[in-house]
Amino acid sequence: MKKIILSIAMLLIGTMASNAQNLEVTPSYRILSDFSDGLAVVAENDKYGFINKQGKVVVPCIYDRTEDFQEGMARVHKNWKCGFIDKQGNEVIPCIYDDAEDFHDGMARVQKNWKYGFVDNQGKVVVPCICDNAEDSHEGMARVEKNGKCGFVDKQGNEVIPCNF
Repeated sequence: MKKIILSIAMLLIGTMASNAQNLEVTPSYRILSDFSDGLAVVAENDKYGFINKQGKVVVPCIYDRTEDFQEGMARVHKNWKCGFIDKQGNEVIPCIYDDAEDFHDGMARVQKNWKYGFVDNQGKVVVPCICDNAEDSHEGMARVEKNGKCGFVDKQGNEVIPCNF
């Protein structure tokens, strides 16, 4: 119900307030989500972006798919690849990964060529995509698997518990 009311309000504001200051609502946008971290997903011509609570486009509709913000970053998809943007729309982690998961504990699990690794929210590769499997980070450590054996890495990429188990 909130989405319908918000959509109607945005369309009315967009058509009636063309002279309003600092308002960039375009009726051609479809609003697809509730606000998350102050931004909502919008779509135009089968591409996705974000608007802020004032209706201003913060991230233009250039992505094939977007996810909600987690820990200040949103997972985006472009040309069949995944990456992450910040709330200003900067592509902090370029869309070069085959798959990615949301940020947990300051790291996001990424996949490239069927191997897993981790990146941090500054765009640094913490663990290169060399693991056969990996789980999201919790309590500062993430479980990784190499050659059928499991271990744990910390947020700096150090193998705290070697893959011997």
